[in-house]
Amino acid sequence: MKNNIMQHLFLAMVFSILLTSCNDNLLSVGTESRMMTVYTGPPRIKTFSIKNLNDSTTRMRIEVEGDNVELGSFYVRQNPPVVGPILPNFYLNTNGYRYLYGESIPVKDLNLADNGIRDEDSTVNVFTYTFDPRDFVDTIKYFFQAGWHNRPQIGPYEHDSRFFTLLGGKIDTLVSENILNAKHRVVYKVDGIYAAFPSLYTYNDSILITSFSTRVNRSHIDPEGGSKRLMSFDNGITWSNASSINYDQVWTTTGTNLVLPDVQGWIYVSDTLRDSLITEKRIINEVKPGTIAYIGGTVIKRSTNNGTSWTTTSLALPTDCSGLYNHHIKASYIVTTGGTRLRIVYGRRKVNFNNALKDEAYLMRSTDNGVTWSTFPMLSSGVSGLEVQGFNESSIVQAANGKIIALMRSVPEGYLWKSESADDGLTWSTPVKTTMWGFPPHVIKLEDGRLLSTYGYRRAPMGIRAAVSSDNGVTWSTSNEMIIRNDGLGSGGDLGYPLVRQLTDGSIFCIYYLTTDGMNTHIATTHFEIP
Repeated sequence: MKNNIMQHLFLAMVFSILLTSCNDNLLSVGTESRMMTVYTGPPRIKTFSIKNLNDSTTRMRIEVEGDNVELGSFYVRQNPPVVGPILPNFYLNTNGYRYLYGESIPVKDLNLADNGIRDEDSTVNVFTYTFDPRDFVDTIKYFFQAGWHNRPQIGPYEHDSRFFTLLGGKIDTLVSENILNAKHRVVYKVDGIYAAFPSLYTYNDSILITSFSTRVNRSHIDPEGGSKRLMSFDNGITWSNASSINYDQVWTTTGTNLVLPDVQGWIYVSDTLRDSLITEKRIINEVKPGTIAYIGGTVIKRSTNNGTSWTTTSLALPTDCSGLYNHHIKASYIVTTGGTRLRIVYGRRKVNFNNALKDEAYLMRSTDNGVTWSTFPMLSSGVSGLEVQGFNESSIVQAANGKIIALMRSVPEGYLWKSESADDGLTWSTPVKTTMWGFPPHVIKLEDGRLLSTYGYRRAPMGIRAAVSSDNGVTWSTSNEMIIRNDGLGSGGDLGYPLVRQLTDGSIFCIYYLTTDGMNTHIATTHFEIP
């Protein structure tokens, strides 16, 4: 009898354990099922990896997901600066980049089909390719961009990509942040919202104001969605919804009067106007079916009541100009010690209206405290005789020696270039290449007279970087480049546009946009000290 009771107790314990285990498993499976949702949005990279397996194998793997992924293809390209012999299975495309080529031989094609001749993985929506480090020069850094795009489809370009760097064919050791007391903060991050391009205004030397896009599409041109404006009373540590203050103290002329030289930017119209705009040699961009945008001219915005209301006056474009773009106001608008107001913008001459490589810098200039303005190209004869074809988003500052320094994003993208003016922005020197690789820039003068330049860094490890100049912009400390962030992912390197301000304690406040998870682009800040 006793043995029977013990036997029943033992069986009951086993059943209880099994039941508990099953319940745990059922709970786990149920929770997992609830958490696993099928992604049905635009195609995107789900996972990306690049690994050194041995001395002869460096393997890259891309997995994509989303609607209509099968209609596109993968691509792998080598980004500048490009040195060394061309790699096996790569070719030089007419656009100047070296690409891994696919099936279209002998006419080589950059579109790499899923499960095509270069794909080493038969899994659908996964592309794997193996580099042999023995094909690389040991001492050379090779910069790559790899991803998915909607080609060979026609229509607006869609893509998602990742960057990586190989040193002699093996993964380059990622550099670490090297600045003092860096504190990163997220200002705004919402799933599914493309938050980008934060501005920065300073009011009464103590209040910081930012506004940024909150778009529903990952697009620089489609504004669908909205925007948000925030202000900070503690040097950018915490933020709240902004009040009616919406200007920077640099815009002030006298009393409550403000003046802002600006551009119209993209003007959205029906695509039925395409032919007439082309006849006028205007710069056109595709937005979405039925809608295009063309770039407008320059305007002067004025307020007599501290920005409560504004009037806008259009200025005539230079006769040979197709339209003008701007860069962040904080980076591109200054008042010199001599009282000259300068805004650096960029545009394209009509002869080059359909060639995006031919942008160049223009200046808006006033010597009477903003009453009258002139607009003219930085280089009267245009960009010629240089190893780059043009310049676009630029920043200006007055150095300690009185010269105006312009740092310019170059085309094709790469190093920042510098020009300077000794006559308050009227004439400019021939641009020269700096040692700073990154774009676009914001340059400020520090309290000790040095210049600080910050810029987005769109190759692995992506993020935000900075350099200082102790000789009024002649040389820059890129051998000790400051690495503010190195954890960016981003679609096609879509991050950056940093803006900075030196705070009263000497530290630096920096605001920018970034993607660290490959999906959610957000607004972030860093407070740091210059080493």
